[in-house]
Amino acid sequence: MYKSKRIIYVTLLLLFFSGCMAKVPLAPPEIEANSKKFSPPGDRSLIYVYRIARGVGGGSLIQIQLNGNVIGSLANGTYLVVEVDPGEHDILSQYAIQMGDTIKILGDYQITTLYTLPGLIYFMSFELTGVGTYFPDNKFRLVSETEGKSYVKKYRMALPNAK
Repeated sequence: MYKSKRIIYVTLLLLFFSGCMAKVPLAPPEIEANSKKFSPPGDRSLIYVYRIARGVGGGSLIQIQLNGNVIGSLANGTYLVVEVDPGEHDILSQYAIQMGDTIKILGDYQITTLYTLPGLIYFMSFELTGVGTYFPDNKFRLVSETEGKSYVKKYRMALPNAK
């Protein structure tokens, strides 16, 4: 009996979250076009973080922090880009839902430390992959420049620092 109630509950949650796609404010077209030139300043690095569009968890947002500061939130098929000094950077992904104009953080997914070099571009891919115990399972990983560019080119840029 308990197991069947849990299955019904999880199914209803999945239907709810896949049916209501979360939205984030988008960057103006000129800023987005500039970000897709993929040209870091010679003495700094660029980090792109994108969320692969999937049906799982479509109603949720993923809030991204860099070195303890929120850089923005990702919905399905969106990305953020940030220019950083070379060195060590901690990137935290947090599972969140939007309630009106408020974003409610439900939990941390994972923190990744990335070491950057001047003049280079880095791409981090975030993907919700299935049903976990409390939140959907995920993959947050560094990807090749070729793979990263292919996703960023077809996705929309989320407005940076929009919580």
